[in-house]
Amino acid sequence: MSQIKPLILPVETQAREFDAKLLLACVAAERGIPAYIGFQNRIRDRITTLPPGIFIAKGFASKKAKIMGILTRLGHEIYAWDEEGLVHHPPQIYYDRRLSKQSLKYLSGLFAWGNDYKKMIEDFPDYDGTPIYCTGNPRADLLRTEVREFYDASVRQLRDRLGRFILLNSSFGTSNLATGNPTEREKGTAASVRDSKTWWQGQLAYRVELFELYRDMTGKLAAKFPDRRFVVRPHPAESLETWREFAAPFPNLSIEHEGNVAPWLMACDLMIHNGCQTGIEGALLGTPVVAYQPIRSELYDRPLPNAVSHQCETLEQLYDRVDAIIQGKAPPTDPAAVMTVLTDYLVHEKDRLSVDHIVDILQEIAGRNTGGMAPSAGARYSAWCAAELRGLGKWLRSFRSNDIYSNWHQRQQFPELELAQVDEKIARFKNVLGRFKDVKATVVQKDIFLVSR
Repeated sequence: MSQIKPLILPVETQAREFDAKLLLACVAAERGIPAYIGFQNRIRDRITTLPPGIFIAKGFASKKAKIMGILTRLGHEIYAWDEEGLVHHPPQIYYDRRLSKQSLKYLSGLFAWGNDYKKMIEDFPDYDGTPIYCTGNPRADLLRTEVREFYDASVRQLRDRLGRFILLNSSFGTSNLATGNPTEREKGTAASVRDSKTWWQGQLAYRVELFELYRDMTGKLAAKFPDRRFVVRPHPAESLETWREFAAPFPNLSIEHEGNVAPWLMACDLMIHNGCQTGIEGALLGTPVVAYQPIRSELYDRPLPNAVSHQCETLEQLYDRVDAIIQGKAPPTDPAAVMTVLTDYLVHEKDRLSVDHIVDILQEIAGRNTGGMAPSAGARYSAWCAAELRGLGKWLRSFRSNDIYSNWHQRQQFPELELAQVDEKIARFKNVLGRFKDVKATVVQKDIFLVSR
């Protein structure tokens, strides 16, 4: 029987992922499995300083194959889930952009949001039989009735600061990029297949038009309801400055991007979106959710979030729906009905969190594993050199102003996090769930923490 290795939990976007992965780290630590958690870029650039572990990757596109090869030669086991696996692109586009046989070969297993995602991966022409486990996702755990109290203090703080407000979630990372050129970014992800390239070009044009219509709606809505406060939360990849310049003439419109979206969804009177996963999250929380769809496309729309929302095609319909909701005349959102729509897309076990399910699986695998052959000293040394060289390259890129590795962009993705903040989050999990009595966090290095007993 093999002893389970420590977990390594890289976080790309702090606001989106950190709380959920911290909950997973607490569950692992509760069972005696230490877990390293921190900023994805920092973990990958400092991977040679961490012990061999179970590395939970957030994706497996072809561009991930190089770092996965390095991790494997350093002695890590790699499992993965896709943060965008619940609301995903059509299968062929997904395969071209986010899946590759080169990366799959390094994976010991995949954790799926639900059966829809599992089937899509199994239908991949180059699927190699990598085990797929339908566990749900830790981000969905945070929305469950027994866990969401974790955000109660944050909800109170938002309401004290903002009063009653209407939330508009913007999900236009391809058409309002914080860094780089949208066309060039998409060229780099899916230019290998002609049909895929054509799709991306059409999708970009569609999203650019939709972004302009969505932004125009935001201003008109703020003007229509001058006594209501409106808050826009841009996608982490979006340019905040574009939104701030737009919002400047409207005294009742502000741009916010701090923290996890869950307390914002719980604190607002209603939320407006277009094809955004937060539409599903809001509906699961019982928040009134509206999908504004001034244009539609069977090719480019993301139907699942819109399906669990009130759908409005015109500004007049939107004005009427918003007025009905704030006047209490619209029917309430029924989370149970939402879960019925999501049956094939999201695993929801009544008596087990997905984080517990994931650790159960990892422990079961370790229990029946006799231990494979460790990488040779030569393989480890070549991987160490490759990792150090890669880290140096990323560090040099951090000085470029218009680069996804620029210091300012990395801080937009992962604002500086102090140990006291991590401790406070763990304390909240302890209070809400009545678990994790001896679990604590320590600083390993900047932006990386060890959660253990």
